[in-house]
Amino acid sequence: MNAKHPQSNEQTKSSRPNLQSKLDIVVLFSLGISLQLWQKTGLGAREKAYYDRIVKQGHNVSLLTYGKDDLQYQDIWKPITVLPWIGKLTHFVKYACVAPFHHRQAFQQAHIVKSNQSQGSLVGVLAKLVNPKLKFVLRCGWVRTKDVIKNEEKRTGIKYYRAIFFEWLAVKLANAIIVVTQSDADYLIEHYSANSRKIHIIPNSIDTQQYQYQPSNIAQKIAKQEVLKLLLVGRLVEAKNFHKVFTVVSKISQNIEVTVIGDGEYREELQRNAELVGITADFLGNIANDELATHYAQHDIVVMPEAWGSGMPKVVLEAMASGAFIVASNIRSVQQLLRQGENGLICEPNTESIQASLEKVLAMSDQEFTKITATARHDIEFRYSMDSAVEKELNLYRALL
Repeated sequence: MNAKHPQSNEQTKSSRPNLQSKLDIVVLFSLGISLQLWQKTGLGAREKAYYDRIVKQGHNVSLLTYGKDDLQYQDIWKPITVLPWIGKLTHFVKYACVAPFHHRQAFQQAHIVKSNQSQGSLVGVLAKLVNPKLKFVLRCGWVRTKDVIKNEEKRTGIKYYRAIFFEWLAVKLANAIIVVTQSDADYLIEHYSANSRKIHIIPNSIDTQQYQYQPSNIAQKIAKQEVLKLLLVGRLVEAKNFHKVFTVVSKISQNIEVTVIGDGEYREELQRNAELVGITADFLGNIANDELATHYAQHDIVVMPEAWGSGMPKVVLEAMASGAFIVASNIRSVQQLLRQGENGLICEPNTESIQASLEKVLAMSDQEFTKITATARHDIEFRYSMDSAVEKELNLYRALL
């Protein structure tokens, strides 16, 4: 790999210190995000499974959250420690500025402070005032691109440039940066002048014990005129393009039932759209992560047709692990997961391309369907398992100390 790109995992491993060293790690939630929100939206179970693996290796993990009532979850998360919002400040940014001092003992003991996303990085920078020896790791589960700041966060003018500045500052001051794809690494290098030697690629991961491979017999179902089940998972915003899938399903002769998991501002519009085009769509809202695997197993096809995005979509990984056939849009985060016709199908985020891809799936034999979904499962086990991701992260921490 040339100098422009991040270090390889082998380079990280070769420089690590004593593997038996006990680490104290503080994980920083994104600004304003509470553990209560994680629990309600179903993120809690997945994140807990990840950090439980770190604790089982003898390390300490604490979670700095923005929920004043988050201690109610301490028993659920033990032995992980919850550091909730305390004090009289009512604005989360102001609280972020004093949080390392409120929880001084945890930060003084910490070896590593890691942001869950870049929007939690302010605390990491300030934490060095409490403990100059600690190492700040900026994790970007998805890179907060300028398109995200403009189009999704709706920031303009001074608010836009302020957001860009703080992203740049976090990139500059971090001891190490974790991204999930090479394209995200390249973006940080190009747009924020990130030091490539600080960047480490650790993909998003799947608990392969929770997600079992259960492929569908799609050709047999079609031959028997059985209903096929299609799953959409994600935040209900217009950019996800779920409404385009509704339009496509209404045009296909095969009887397809659609299930939508997730919630958001676009839900009522989507429900009206489903009624308008005359399809059956079941909106389940947010589902706990430990229940998601069951829903994937019950569906034949998963479609993720979003218009743009960064990071590594967990929906694609979850579908690949479960045996459901994945069709996802041709965005850079998907291009590094799917190989056209080998472990899924890539479509353009428009109705014509989505329809062509779905019709291609419906025309497959069971042998073709199983070959592609089995390849997807193989990729998960050998590239994106949770155990592998945890070990890579711990190796990075040891190398920093």
